[in-house]
Amino acid sequence: MNEQYISQLESWCSLLYTSNNAQERKNAEQAIYSALETSENFENLLSILRISQNLQLNYLTLSIFTKMLISEWRRLPIDSKNLLYQNIFQMYFEQTNKPSYILAGLAKALARICRLGWFELEVIPQTVRTIQEMINQNLFVAEIGFKFFEEIITEMVEPIKFRPLSTNRKIAIAFRDDSLEKIFGMCWIFISKVPEISLNLIVQSLTVLNLCLTFDFLGICSDESNEDSLSLQVPLSWKIHFENPAYLEYLEFLILNCSDQAEILALRAFNHMGAIRKSIFGGNVEQRQAYVGKYLKVLEEIIKNKNLVGDSKFEYIQTSKRFITNFTLRDITPLASFWSWLEALANYSAVAFSNRSSVVSGFESSLFIWSYLAYEQHHQLSADNQIALYVPGLFKAFLQYTSINASPDLLDDSTETELKDHIEQITSFCVYFYSDLIRELQTVFIATLSLYDAAAAQGQNKDQIEAQLAWLTYIASGFIILREKKLNENEDHLDAQMINLVFQLIGKIENMNPLECLESSIVYFFMGLTKSYINSPHDNIWFFFDKTSSKETTSVQTLPEDTVKFVVKIVMEKLIQNLSRYQDGKALKWSLELFEILCKGYYSNKILVKIDVMQNLMANYRSYGICANNPKYKERVYAAISNLWIIEDVNEPLESFLRPTGAYIRELINSPSSINLVHLFRELKGICSTFQSQRHYVDFFEWFYEGNLDIIFTASTNFIYDDSVMNSLLAFLAELVFSRNSRIRFDIACAYGIILFRNLSNILMSYGKAILENNIAPAEYYKKLKRILEIMAKMMSGGYVSFGIFEVYGDTCFLESLGTCFELIEKIPRDDAVAYSKLLDVIYEFLELICKSHLKTVFSQLRSSYFSAIVFFLLRGVKASNMKHCLSTANSITYMCEFIIKTSQKDNNDSQAINRVFNDFPGCLSELLTAVLEVVLNEDSNYMWSLSKPLLGLIIINENSFEQIKNYVISGASSNLETQQSLNASLSKLMNGVSRSMDQKNRDRFSKNFTEMRQAITSVN
Repeated sequence: MNEQYISQLESWCSLLYTSNNAQERKNAEQAIYSALETSENFENLLSILRISQNLQLNYLTLSIFTKMLISEWRRLPIDSKNLLYQNIFQMYFEQTNKPSYILAGLAKALARICRLGWFELEVIPQTVRTIQEMINQNLFVAEIGFKFFEEIITEMVEPIKFRPLSTNRKIAIAFRDDSLEKIFGMCWIFISKVPEISLNLIVQSLTVLNLCLTFDFLGICSDESNEDSLSLQVPLSWKIHFENPAYLEYLEFLILNCSDQAEILALRAFNHMGAIRKSIFGGNVEQRQAYVGKYLKVLEEIIKNKNLVGDSKFEYIQTSKRFITNFTLRDITPLASFWSWLEALANYSAVAFSNRSSVVSGFESSLFIWSYLAYEQHHQLSADNQIALYVPGLFKAFLQYTSINASPDLLDDSTETELKDHIEQITSFCVYFYSDLIRELQTVFIATLSLYDAAAAQGQNKDQIEAQLAWLTYIASGFIILREKKLNENEDHLDAQMINLVFQLIGKIENMNPLECLESSIVYFFMGLTKSYINSPHDNIWFFFDKTSSKETTSVQTLPEDTVKFVVKIVMEKLIQNLSRYQDGKALKWSLELFEILCKGYYSNKILVKIDVMQNLMANYRSYGICANNPKYKERVYAAISNLWIIEDVNEPLESFLRPTGAYIRELINSPSSINLVHLFRELKGICSTFQSQRHYVDFFEWFYEGNLDIIFTASTNFIYDDSVMNSLLAFLAELVFSRNSRIRFDIACAYGIILFRNLSNILMSYGKAILENNIAPAEYYKKLKRILEIMAKMMSGGYVSFGIFEVYGDTCFLESLGTCFELIEKIPRDDAVAYSKLLDVIYEFLELICKSHLKTVFSQLRSSYFSAIVFFLLRGVKASNMKHCLSTANSITYMCEFIIKTSQKDNNDSQAINRVFNDFPGCLSELLTAVLEVVLNEDSNYMWSLSKPLLGLIIINENSFEQIKNYVISGASSNLETQQSLNASLSKLMNGVSRSMDQKNRDRFSKNFTEMRQAITSVN
């Protein structure tokens, strides 16, 4: 590559980074990548790096070089590989000022070369030792040396796609044994020199130290230890580093005296040091206890002397729990240093509770670790253990401070995930101290209710008190959900009291327009109540609830069923109120979730159909304003309601419940409205999705077909360019044609399946034509295509449409539908085809169905170019990283080969149609065979076995060119003559004892040969 060409590349690069013209930048980018990203120019990339002074070009060249290394490495002779290593090593360590991003690119490239050539070049395993010597001679090399260490450790744990997993593992093990411990030791040497080295070098040393400790020891050698994989499986040879207490002291010094990134990295390293496998100390108990004692002492010093905030606090709390989990509470508690640390932790927590953020975060409140300690002390230690002494006092302090600090902004939607996690931690903290702690909660709850009454009586602002009540209700939900842990009737009685207090709260805020956070907390409490009692056979609590309830009709003789109906009625009234009142937020979302749970629960739905509120809703659902402005939520509401229509306790026919919707459909047919149609189709989708059995689905379909089908034509005719209407319509149609659990089974004498396809195909063709005629943005185009293909695939796979009928009666709707689908698929730019995984999921499903049942139609009645489109996607599918796409592709190719082999044996119109297509597009199937063989030779995956199915058919079809294709693939797989000969011998045995047919016995024999071939290839690689 001469200087003039490099100058041209620099000119393009300048345009790429400086031009204000988007087209110029695009053209420059294409020119650069076309020039550089080719196998012929790969070795010339080094010349660019040597000659060019353009930093942007050097960066792009490095990126391309590193990317191409994996595919080009196997084709290079040993001398070229050695030259690459020497050049990149020299460039990286030469004494010139390079920007950090160039150094990072060189480090990545050098690390990848080391990984690829570990067993091929003798000099590579000595790389770390060489760098170590360079650093000892010149401290200024240390920073770039550690940058390389960071890259090579990261590189070693990433699998190389074209190599077998066993080879990747061997390289990683060799690196671990030869180099990783040297790097680990160097990190400690520099950490011990903290006062003398720069902050940047401290950060780099800690970064590499963390990578060493988290190296995938277990993944690369799974039989080394049978211990819990949560602990770090460090090699036994590293033991010396954990026997030295000074190492923990170094980290302690860094944590106490550094800030920002260095502090976080030091804490993270300390975290990993507490997770080393216990067996590293062998049977030396004293040595292990000394290590644990020292670790606890450092934990104590940190919590006493360091103001931990943000990520540092998170790391410290995580560290404490991980350490105790690893070394077990039972083994740690005999040490005096544990109790000293626990006392320090308790003092720290008492102060932490006063922070506002402790309301919603278990890390800020430290309950993350206390919940674990409280739970484990019950299981691992004796009942009189001292940990239990801390729990009541801590809970009391926690309630006191957090209830004061609770505010609407802390309990809004942004804290939902943290809040749920915190409630779960509070639950674990309290579970074995239930009776005492719930009484404490009730005391605070009653006092706060009194404050609420006083504020309401005086007309004061109640927002703060409502937030406090919301927080206490959240905590109460955690207690209620513990039913399975409760041991006696007294605890059921306490639950009943807590439920009654929450019901009192509901009564007080009725018609008071409370804060949303309070309504959300009540719904969350109802969720716990539903899980523990309403959707449960456990009914003792309802006797206790009756005794504490404020109902005027309450008596001891009241049946539990009457009481639970009363409770559920209150719950449902609150849920319906929230679903009608709120447009978004937790109150709406959780109310809808609970509404669905109750309507679908085995016990709760039997209760719902007996209470008047729900009986009215089931019959007059259209008169309720539930989720009026949210079609997706309304779909879920209607699905939940329709679930009640079909339970055994309801004697009304389905048609009677659908009558209001039928009347509404007839109104819309006469006076269609965009927004109303959107809501209607979402409602219909929700209703249809509920019917899982054949009987219920057929009842719904007959109702829809016999008087309401015209609504889909009204929508598609008047609103075909309205995306909101069409999206909603297609979503409903996709559900209508989906034979989930084989629910669509029409009577043999009934033509419903044919009629359904005939009507829907007209809509799909009209919509497809509208898409093709309009200039639509790619992302939107792919979404529309996905919806069409989904519906087609579901109708083709449902088993309720006899497609041969259309050909018998000369009906072209099926042909036209397929033509529309392929025309839409053909319009996808080939470069964009792999960028939209959700669309590809549907395309491969659609193509598999085509290849399985409709290839005759493709070859004889559709355009030849459609077959070319099929082959294009199959070629991409063979090499796809998505296992689902690979498996679907393998099935498609197998079906295609079976059809072609079987049909070609006859001299008829079908075989002539196949020949005509192959004349138009010669070489399609040889390309497929080449792609499959390349994957078989160069890659290793857990779905490789699936390629044995299509490979046999492809070899039979390409019998005359198999030797040529085989030799081409082998030459691309390796430049080594001996390797090529071994691969050729392995592939040549594929057809041993295999005849040229696709019968099952022949396939089994070929599969056996394929397995033996894969084993041989693995040993060669």
